[in-house]
Amino acid sequence: TSESMFLTYYTGTLDERNTVISFASQLPGDLLGIRIRPGEKFTMSSYNFVAATNNLKLNVKSRFRNIFGGGYIFINEVINQSDGDGMVWLAAFGGIEHLHIPDGSSIKVDHGLFVVAKSEFNYEITTIGGLKSFVFGGEGFAMHFHGPCDIYIQSRNINHFLHFINKNIQ
Repeated sequence: TSESMFLTYYTGTLDERNTVISFASQLPGDLLGIRIRPGEKFTMSSYNFVAATNNLKLNVKSRFRNIFGGGYIFINEVINQSDGDGMVWLAAFGGIEHLHIPDGSSIKVDHGLFVVAKSEFNYEITTIGGLKSFVFGGEGFAMHFHGPCDIYIQSRNINHFLHFINKNIQ
């Protein structure tokens, strides 16, 4: 998942007047904090995880259907099985945008732009255009979400950026 198999835990004292916590990411872009209520479960892309409160459980799920689109085979999932709210912080490559897809509507999102959504919002893997653009345009596959749902996307695609750098170095 491009993450270390080990996580670092930090603890401290609570001083409600002066409590400060800072995070940074290897990606140049926005950070997003999401409150996760008891019983909620979120699915996020593998590059975006930064930190979480210790009452949340992190899982790695296999998504072999993503391999055909050049996407990640594994995707992260964060679950709140505790009695209190938890927080997860995610990084983006570029800016983060919240999208609300109303009932009866849908949206296709390039897998490299997806950041996070509630796990109950299932998606399909589909093509961005028709067969012609898929074969000759290099568009590939996308995640197709159906409303009502809320998703977060990032403005830049890390996969395309890495491909661009690799192509221009050689």
